[in-house]
Amino acid sequence: MEEPKEIETVAIDAKKYIAFLWPYMFGGMALTVLGLIFTHNLVCLWIGLGIFMMGPILLNGQIRSFFTRKARLQFFPDRLVIQLINEDTDVLEKTEEVLFGDVVNYRCNTSIKNNSFYFSLLLGNGRKVSYSFWPPQAAVPEDDVAATLEGYIKAYNKRASAGHTIAYRYLWFEYHPTFPKQ
Repeated sequence: MEEPKEIETVAIDAKKYIAFLWPYMFGGMALTVLGLIFTHNLVCLWIGLGIFMMGPILLNGQIRSFFTRKARLQFFPDRLVIQLINEDTDVLEKTEEVLFGDVVNYRCNTSIKNNSFYFSLLLGNGRKVSYSFWPPQAAVPEDDVAATLEGYIKAYNKRASAGHTIAYRYLWFEYHPTFPKQ
């Protein structure tokens, strides 16, 4: 039986982040095009590109900080506890406990581009628990959320009672025989 493990990382509210970023960028570009149409001045285009496209790219860390929380993940042999903590005040904002026995299947993705990690757990009652994490700069390989989560799920599946195992939820193209493997 595995020992409990605790990992501190950063959780990002990806839905709110995207809900802010996409309208800002594309709405801003629409305003830029309108300004260009009405003024017939190319300077308007360059200013709009700088503010609405390059701004979020250059200020990504500052913008993202509005949508992040410190996260403490506690892995136990039978459950996962996720605590979200306000980064400024260190006040616990949310605690969620998921029993592995309630999980039907899971899905996880690791981004190579920015080292972020996303997972979702589908519970037996139909509820879906999903989070996105951004590891801190000083993260060590032992604190890899993806590897730890998969390790605990595999260990749970090995000792699962009454035949209940947690399945990996593939996307269509990941297992469809006609899709070329990379």
